[in-house]
Formats: sequence, C-alpha cells, structure tokens
Amino acid sequence: MRPESREPAHVAAVGDEAPLAVQISLLGGFRVQVAGSVLGPRQVGGSKPRRLLIALALARGAPVSKDRLVSMLWDAGAQGQSTANIETYVSLLRKHLPTAGPAREGPIATGFGSYSLDLGRVDVDVVALAEDMSWALDASITPETALPVLRRTLAKAQLPLLPEEFEARWLEDARREHERQTGEWLVAAAEKVLAIAPREGAQWARRAIEADPLDEGAWYAYLRCKEVAGQYAEGLRAYDICRRQFSEELGCAPGPRLQGIYARLLGDSFDADQDLEQLIAAVIRLHGYAVGEQVGDPIASRDGRPRLSVDQARRALVALLRRAPMAPATGLAAPTAGDAVRSHHRQPQRPPTTVWRIRTTHEAGVQ
Repeated sequence: MRPESREPAHVAAVGDEAPLAVQISLLGGFRVQVAGSVLGPRQVGGSKPRRLLIALALARGAPVSKDRLVSMLWDAGAQGQSTANIETYVSLLRKHLPTAGPAREGPIATGFGSYSLDLGRVDVDVVALAEDMSWALDASITPETALPVLRRTLAKAQLPLLPEEFEARWLEDARREHERQTGEWLVAAAEKVLAIAPREGAQWARRAIEADPLDEGAWYAYLRCKEVAGQYAEGLRAYDICRRQFSEELGCAPGPRLQGIYARLLGDSFDADQDLEQLIAAVIRLHGYAVGEQVGDPIASRDGRPRLSVDQARRALVALLRRAPMAPATGLAAPTAGDAVRSHHRQPQRPPTTVWRIRTTHEAGVQ
C-alpha cells in the first residue's frame, strides 16, 4: 500500500495526534516515558527487566521466545536460569508500564512461549523512525515535501543505539544492523533531494561514505550531488579518492556507473572553467607550433598507442592540473605551463622533481 501524501503521525504537526502513553527511546540512550514522566532505573525494575524491555523493543512487535530472552539476559551464564525468572520480570514491567484500555497484559502481550510489545500501545523510536523514512522516501512524496522530514529523521537516526549498554554482547548485531540501515537511508535521501538540495544531499552521502568507504552507491550519490551542484573539481578529487580506495582494498576499479559520472565531471569541469580552457588551449597551440604540427592535427604517440587529438590532450591536461598538489612554500616562483613544455623538450628523460598545481578561479570559489 502506498502512503498517503500527508505526513505520518510521527512527523505531523504537534497537536494533530496525541502520543501513546508509553514511549521507549533506544537512540542516544535508553529512556522510558509513561504519560510524559520519565522512569528511572529503579522504576523500570533494575538491569534485567530493563534489558528484557530493550530486547522486546528491538524486536519491533515480533514475538521473542522465553528461551531466547533467557540467553539474552544471562549470555553464556544462562545455566540454572529458567523461564520463571522471565515471567517475573514481565510481571514487574507490566506493573510499571500501565496503559489505558481493558487489556490485562498492558503493553506486553503473551504468546505461545513468547512475549512481544503491543505497538498499538507503545511508541518505540526505532519503529517510528523506520515508518517516517519509508514515507519520506516513497516515490509518491515530492522532494520538497520530504526534505524537512528527512532532515529531522536522519538527525535522529545518526544517534548511537544504546551507547550505555556496552556489556550486552547480543546488542552488537542490533547496532550493526542499525548502522547498515542508516547508511542506506542516507544514500536514498541524498538521491531523493538531488534536484533541490544537492549540497545537503552531498553531506548525507558523505556520512554514508565515512561509515563504509567501499559503498559504491554512496560514492555515486555523492558524485551526482557534486555534479548537480556544479562542484566539478570537488567531484573529480572525490573520484580519485574513491578509485584509490577501491584499488587498495578491493583490487579493482570503480564500477561503470562511477566511471560514467567521472567522464561527465571531467567534461563539465573543462567546459565550466574558461580561464583554464584558455590556458590549456594556449599551451597546446604553442606545442603544436614548436613541433611543426597544425592545430587540428593529432599529437604523435611515442609508444605506439593511438594518437591523441588536440581536444583529448586538452582534457587530459585539465585533469592532471586539477589533481596536482599545491606548490611548496618556497621563495621560487611556480613554473608556468609554458615552462613545463619547454623543460620537457630540453630534458625528455629527466623525471620531474616537483609537480605544481594551478588553482583556477572556478576552484577557488568552491567550498
């Protein structure tokens, strides 16, 4: 079923719908509210009842067997513990988490050898988060409508899951799953707002890259945002970082999608920088004059590979100049592109000792 065009209850304006009596927060730290009052550790019943409630909340309404709860609460030391202990803790939690309605069990429902949270009576933040993201990312919701929801929801999603519960080893799987899901949301959100907020989308995609530097989808979303924002130089630098990481970690090059966007960024970068275009054109014209070629002639190749045309040479020089490091801070003036060409003819076998970078006015304006 496709979502309606209006915001869901969790992100609607305050006052549109009353919150549930019991609210459980797992992101940024464990917290339980009953009728607006925060329960302290003793009111929840201690560490074991608290972890039992956490286990049920992470199950998001799905039943959890009593045997599974025993292994989660006592880890490897579950020998000698029985489901009777679990039943005692559930009774204690039901006492401290009253909800309106005739149901005797309150927010914790009993199943066949299992327990579950009644999400009709309990609001769990990770459940609400997933519902809101699903709504905002649906194709029927416009980027303009989704953007404020994505901002609020992603800010919440990036909070750590139960950071104070460091002794429960079974929580590690839940944390990894939350980080994986958050990464997917960041990438999807960046692509959603690409046309209206590419710079913000790039920030979200970059956070996904920081969490997983080998996520090709995150790199693609980041480069697309840079392309739409007109930040071609930054996009080219990012692609170079991506290429090196893929080569070092995976032993392969980026996929066809990333290579395609790199080619577009390279062309757009060249077309957008008129100062650099004039510089490269002048260098190549001087080079052609020096070797007695016509401007439109291809430049000879010394290793038998296909000969480069003037336009191809211009684009290659653009890429090299953008990727070169800044000149070292010395009293010497940085050599010009013409100096580099003349030096190349005088000493063709001598490797360069310093690579200089020309910073264009277009790059200077990119933050």
